[in-house]
Formats: sequence, C-alpha cells, structure tokens
Amino acid sequence: MKERFFQVGVKAFIKDSKGRVLLLKATPDRADGRWPVHWDIPGGRITNQGITETLKRELDEETGIKRFKVLGLRDAAISNYFKMHPRYGKPGLMLLIFDCEIPAGSRIKLSEEHDDYKWATMKEAKKLLSFKYPKIFLDKL
Repeated sequence: MKERFFQVGVKAFIKDSKGRVLLLKATPDRADGRWPVHWDIPGGRITNQGITETLKRELDEETGIKRFKVLGLRDAAISNYFKMHPRYGKPGLMLLIFDCEIPAGSRIKLSEEHDDYKWATMKEAKKLLSFKYPKIFLDKL
C-alpha cells in the first residue's frame, strides 16, 4: 500500500457574541487559479512554526487581527479539497481546527488571499464550508 503525503493546516474557528462564525471568501485567481472560489475559516499550513505561531501569522495576514486567544482544539478533519503540489502530487490536508476568541469589535482587514468575509450562522456556515470540510466535521457544528 502506497503511503500518502499529508500537509497540516491550522484553522481558527471564531464566533461572535451572536454565535455566528467568521468566514473568508477565497479570491478566485489566487495561486494561479489552482482553486475555485470557496468559503473558509482563517488559517493556513504549518511550515516551520508551531500551532500558535502559525495561527498568529495567518490571522494577522488574512484578517489583520493581531490579538486572539486559543480556547482549545475543536476538531481535526481531512479536507475534501486537494490541490496539486509540484513535488508530491495531490497531498492530503489534515486540518486542526481551534476555537479562538478575538476582542469584541475587532476590525477585519482582508489580504489579497480573500475578497470578502461574513459572520455566518451555523446553518449557513455548514453549507458554505462544505467545499473544503467533510460532512462528519460539519455535522458537529
């Protein structure tokens, strides 16, 4: 049996005081069109940093949020979406999703990676996140 290469990503699951989840809309032409338009939660792949450092880097890059608190691990999931990697083909993506808290009234400042954001209800989030996240994860929301 051939072993599969996996990358590890960390995600910040952020809810506001009304219980809505922060979602970011991926820019369609990002990465030379290698991925379609889709909604996601903030985060990214771990490179040479730890979990908290990666979350800090990604939240700052993607949303402009510099202060946050990691409340704990919500879940882990293997992404539905696999993009081509020049060296490893189509590696899997293991996502570690952490509940995070940001200061009330935090201003969202999007990077070029995203062209929109929204605070979505859980029902809406389940639908919008279905491109990237497996049903087993979405059913737990």
